[in-house]
Amino acid sequence: MDIARLHDHVADEIRAEHVAWIDGLNRTYGDNLEWWFGPIASRNVYSSKLFQYSCYLEILKRIWDKAEERPRLIFTESAGLAKVISKWASEHGIAVRCRILARWQALTDYFRAFLRWGYFALVLLIRQIAARSSGKACGLNKVDSRDLAIVDTFILDSCLSEAGVFTNHYFPHLHEFLTARGFGLLVHPVLYGFGLHYFSVYRRMRRSNTHFIIAEDYLKGADYFYILTQSLRAARCRIRAPRFRGFDLSDLITEEQRNLADIVSLTAGQIYRLFLRLGESGLAPKLVIEWYENQSIDKALIAGARQAFPQARIIGAQIFLYSLNLLNLFPAPSEVEAKVTPDVMLAMSPHLCNITKTFTKAIPCYPAASLRYAYIFEGMPERSGAARWATVVILLPYDMMEALAMLETVKRVLDRIRKDIRLLIKCHPSYSPGDLKRSFGEGNWPERFEFFQGPIQKALQRATVVVSANSGAMVEAAAWGIPVIFLGRQTVLNQNFLAGLNTNLVTECFTENELVEGLNRYIKASPVEIETYRQEGQNILKLFFSPVNEKTMQPFIGEH
Repeated sequence: MDIARLHDHVADEIRAEHVAWIDGLNRTYGDNLEWWFGPIASRNVYSSKLFQYSCYLEILKRIWDKAEERPRLIFTESAGLAKVISKWASEHGIAVRCRILARWQALTDYFRAFLRWGYFALVLLIRQIAARSSGKACGLNKVDSRDLAIVDTFILDSCLSEAGVFTNHYFPHLHEFLTARGFGLLVHPVLYGFGLHYFSVYRRMRRSNTHFIIAEDYLKGADYFYILTQSLRAARCRIRAPRFRGFDLSDLITEEQRNLADIVSLTAGQIYRLFLRLGESGLAPKLVIEWYENQSIDKALIAGARQAFPQARIIGAQIFLYSLNLLNLFPAPSEVEAKVTPDVMLAMSPHLCNITKTFTKAIPCYPAASLRYAYIFEGMPERSGAARWATVVILLPYDMMEALAMLETVKRVLDRIRKDIRLLIKCHPSYSPGDLKRSFGEGNWPERFEFFQGPIQKALQRATVVVSANSGAMVEAAAWGIPVIFLGRQTVLNQNFLAGLNTNLVTECFTENELVEGLNRYIKASPVEIETYRQEGQNILKLFFSPVNEKTMQPFIGEH
């Protein structure tokens, strides 16, 4: 049964109600700090399935109201969801046979949680050894400056050279701006993508001229005991939730609770304890500037910073693009009440500031420089030579499973796309082309799929049209006047970063026929239509982005 458009519509319709339902749970259980580190309070659709499953249930209810379209068989990956459906069916006199293949589901979930906990404990041990073997601890409280600023950011392997030169991919231009205004700069690194290979990055951080806050220099035995036992403390909480839109979700909540030992939750505990120790060390920063996604790790950092540095101004910088189905990005009233949100937020434009206030207007938001997107204001160079041939650039999302499903859809329509049209595949940095191709299947990989491994702006310079799903890069394409096809999915929450705009630049496609029609229309666009796209792109540029200049940098130091 085709539920793609209905799925998208239901998510739009129940989103605010779902967040309000979570808000109620937060107010009931939020006195326990560990609650904020767990998956339910996170509202992160990539670590908690509650919103996704709530959409499924609402879809089922609406389909059932149409007698001619009732399903006879339902598959789901969740035993909890199967039980919720069975209860709902029984309450409404619907005959149903529920067969749960994973008879030992709970035991399996607990075993997986134990493995995750064990892996995290191993990471802590390796990081401790790496920190101790890489050199002496730095005395951050002796940084020579009257005003201190802590910048929280993700650190990838590519951010640090062998000589220790640090390039902040998330906040380019910010370090120079703060230094020029007399701030002493400390970097809180959230290490990402290193697996168990930490020795090299610790050596590079030690030899760097950048002052990194290395957690292992401050954490003590009591902190590690707190971190490694927080899942046990949180598991003792017995959650009783009201029904959501007529469904008893208790089985789903129980299933979510078995995911308490996830890596993000445990990392949140580590960050919280680190900031308490930093306060004890005598640090007194004036600013804490956080790469703010309102995840569990962000709530933990803010909770710790508020206790450790009551004098500091906490700035949550959302210098990225987002869609409304990424629920965790937008603070909710209960989070403001619990003081796990920043004092102010920064977004890249007034339009994005309005979106950040979707669920609460209690936190002021100011437009600030689009640091990572400065190149967009340079404009797209004229295409020449081979680049004049029609080229479809496929921008893949962060999640590899979603990327694979997207490529499968494109593969099924290849025989309906002209042979002279190039298809360039641009992977997300979270996985390599080799990883993607192996997961897709070497023998399944079409010859027409070509990888593009340069920077995003180089890929866009070649694009006649962009096909994407759940990737903010589609906004970058549209800002340069490149037509965008958003490819919707049946069973994944759609993250259309350009949803709701009245523009010819963007087409939503939920079927293979719609995809082919959209490609043909954009590829055959006339010069007049192409010029119209360029003009509409200028409107999107102004709507989503602010240039990097003195005025737009001021909000990073609290001046508006």
